[in-house]
Amino acid sequence: MKKVYEDENHTTEFDFSAALSVFEPHKLAAHHSEYISDVDFVVESEEVLFFVEYKNGNIVGAANPEAFADKLKRGSLANVLIKKFYGTLLMVLVTDKNPSNKPIKYMCVIEAGNGIDEVMMKKLRNKVYAGLPFDYKNIEEIKVPVIDQFEVVSLSEWNTKYTKYPVRVKSAEER
Repeated sequence: MKKVYEDENHTTEFDFSAALSVFEPHKLAAHHSEYISDVDFVVESEEVLFFVEYKNGNIVGAANPEAFADKLKRGSLANVLIKKFYGTLLMVLVTDKNPSNKPIKYMCVIEAGNGIDEVMMKKLRNKVYAGLPFDYKNIEEIKVPVIDQFEVVSLSEWNTKYTKYPVRVKSAEER
């Protein structure tokens, strides 16, 4: 099994060596990419299934560095993150990637960049949280875990909380 994964911009490495399994749903979602959005990684630990989405609004040399902040301010980033959860949930269900029915924890790892403050990040978190189906666990007809927890964290917060799965930004020479 592959142990170290890169983000789509090849700037950041995710070491999932300690994971039981890692699924990259975009490989399947690409067949219907105009309809399905997905997170970067689905990581199975002993306890939970992590849905991990990484967004870096602080990429050196980005063609449009203001775009990330603009999406955050307009609220469109929250909508994208909500859609990514639902698309990934579909991919996990149809591929049976959670046969043990582990709790699902949706993690948005976000490097916000300049001009983005704590208040904006809290608004993002609250808007995404409101769009996720936490109430499904109270519906009798739903027989599998849908979502148990949701967090928005920075890279440093991720590395502090989830030491088994370190993330690092590659140097300019490594890219």
